[in-house]
Amino acid sequence: MRSKARKSILVLGGGFGGIATVRALHKALHGRTDIEIALVHPENYCVFQPMLAEVISGTIGLLNTVTPIRDVCPGATLPRRWSGFSSKAFRPPIRRWPWLHVASC
Repeated sequence: MRSKARKSILVLGGGFGGIATVRALHKALHGRTDIEIALVHPENYCVFQPMLAEVISGTIGLLNTVTPIRDVCPGATLPRRWSGFSSKAFRPPIRRWPWLHVASC
């Protein structure tokens, strides 16, 4: 009897595109447990950059522009220890990585 291996989808970058991709995949997969969605980003938070002008002017605080990725994407796995990560320079060796698909956002 063949055992089913868990498939994985790797999304590179935790900006607006990466978070939107993870949320859309999570919604489209309807909570399937046989597929893992992993989001790779050097930090575990996302900065809402359009509001940084308000931070500089003192209208809002800096922490009001930062959102933890785990709160926004509850269905995603966040691999740790990706220091020096750059999604533009990332080229995964196909044979060594068990990812089903790679999306760079």
